[in-house]
Amino acid sequence: MDDSRRLRQSHIPAALPVPSAYDGLTGRVGSTNQLTAIPTRNLTMQAQKALLLLLCSLGLPAHAAWVATTAQAKQAVKIPKIASALEATKRFDQAILDKDVAVFESMFDDEAVVNNPYNKIARKRDAVSNLKTGLIDYASLDRAVEYAARKGEHEVVLMGEESLKPQGHAKMAGKQLRRRTTEIWSDASGTWRLLLRQATIYLAE
Repeated sequence: MDDSRRLRQSHIPAALPVPSAYDGLTGRVGSTNQLTAIPTRNLTMQAQKALLLLLCSLGLPAHAAWVATTAQAKQAVKIPKIASALEATKRFDQAILDKDVAVFESMFDDEAVVNNPYNKIARKRDAVSNLKTGLIDYASLDRAVEYAARKGEHEVVLMGEESLKPQGHAKMAGKQLRRRTTEIWSDASGTWRLLLRQATIYLAE
């Protein structure tokens, strides 16, 4: 069965709650007090990514979400340490969507380094400045997690893909972008902070 047919057969309710998370293991989109089931068990990785894009297009308030799209990732996200790191990524992404500079800044390690989507090496201060000035400004931001693993006592590595739509003064505003990403998060300080990040745009449409 092809991906488009599977998506047509998936039951998407007429009224979705304001989503704060999308769980690719259970196929749930939910708010703080409601969860609505969307079956994903039989969807391929491509179809699951398409479903994330569909949810972003429904005119709901901007929300951050992630979905595990490979067998390895679906097992890895059950590990408490990795699940905790993914919760941190959701808070980080939501801070971007909400333009919450204080939360965004607090989630970077002071020595964090980013190889950003525009082929430049950036530090924490650069990323914070870009959010303040609107160079980072997204209408939607969703993650497809393809690889997740613990590395050492405190670090978690995440790899996969992001789908996002820049707006306002951000570069490529109005286009739907896809980019490949790698991140290393650490809780050595007692809270999760981003150590390293790489993001490469491979599609803009």
